Amino acid sequence: MTIAKDKLTQWQELNDRRLRLQREAKTVNEAIGLLEEEFEKELTASEKPSVVRNGFTLAWEVSKKKVSVEWKKEFIRELGADKAIAIQEGVADEESKKFTILPPKTMAS
Repeated sequence: MTIAKDKLTQWQELNDRRLRLQREAKTVNEAIGLLEEEFEKELTASEKPSVVRNGFTLAWEVSKKKVSVEWKKEFIRELGADKAIAIQEGVADEESKKFTILPPKTMAS
């Protein structure tokens, strides 16, 4: 099977675009984070569960979930360190592969 040069060139162009957009997204996320910090300070200063500013509601969203159990410590305490180590050592290694495309050195940016 042969891959046409135009497909590899297309991949290179799309990959360059993806990387540029990721950099832009990072910058946008950082700006959003700074604004959200400012909004959170405003809500905290109000000492209320929610406030409305220019039509936008700033609020604390409360949710309940089960508290995480330190299962590993509990497991070792119940089973014993030697047994836990034996189980861990008995687990087979897992091989993984990640597909990578490297552009020709002349096309690298």
